[in-house]
Amino acid sequence: MTSKTRLLEPKRPYHHGDLRAALIRAALSLIEEHGVKGLALSDAARLAGVSVAAPYRHFKDKEALLAEIAAEGFVLFRDALARASRGNLEDKVKRLVEMGVAYVGFALQHRSHFKVMWESGIPKGKYPELGKTAGEAYLLLQKAALDLLPAAHPDRQQALVSTAWSVVHGYAMLTLEGELPAHGTQQSGRKLLRQSLHLLLDQFATEPTTKI
Repeated sequence: MTSKTRLLEPKRPYHHGDLRAALIRAALSLIEEHGVKGLALSDAARLAGVSVAAPYRHFKDKEALLAEIAAEGFVLFRDALARASRGNLEDKVKRLVEMGVAYVGFALQHRSHFKVMWESGIPKGKYPELGKTAGEAYLLLQKAALDLLPAAHPDRQQALVSTAWSVVHGYAMLTLEGELPAHGTQQSGRKLLRQSLHLLLDQFATEPTTKI
């Protein structure tokens, strides 16, 4: 077949069902293997079985794809925290502890989402849906922490929020790196996390509320 004949051939119509979802699934798979920085739109397209130009039907660039993945991740993350919160409304310390367990559990179950949420550097102000869902997740954690110290000085309240967040996020990152036992594979990991959080939160819960 000559090159002229190929040029005259009619192009095949584009069919792929839900391309957006297929590209997100492909990107998540590639991120699991190569990390966020190793993701390329062209690789996601090939893995999804479409042309390298096809992603641009839905995503302006790689950042836009990552922003959608991050927003999807924060929805799942928010819902996981909300379930843990609702299940432990009476005991304020246990409520925050179990939200911490849910935080780390999410990181282990949704590794690629978690990587995009915290490693991609996507500006949340540029993507309203991402900013909204990330803010909702943070507010759940913040409220649970503030409920533990409702009458404390604002600086003390913020210290608790920052410390609790730092502990669970650091624990999640160290677990993903294999430095701490994964509670998804053995009970000792979950037990260690609960003990770590109680070591922190029990002190906050029993200290005078006037302390700054």
